[in-house]
Amino acid sequence: MNEKDAKQYVFKFECSQNWDDLKITDNEKVRHCGQCGNDVFSVQTDEELNSNAEKGRCVYVPPMRTAGIPWMPDESEKL
Repeated sequence: MNEKDAKQYVFKFECSQNWDDLKITDNEKVRHCGQCGNDVFSVQTDEELNSNAEKGRCVYVPPMRTAGIPWMPDESEKL
């Protein structure tokens, strides 16, 4: 993917919880947060991110997917 094709996402909320500290579930791509009570879904692709965001789910985006992408809130484009 070249820089022109790169997508940037803006999130409404950035959680302070660490993926590695969340409770492991039967699904390796889902962990449970004891602090808020929500399941957190690990996403690897834009499609997974969009699908989970449309459902209002909490998502975990691995660091290598977000390296170099600034977190810049924009009220009109928040997921």
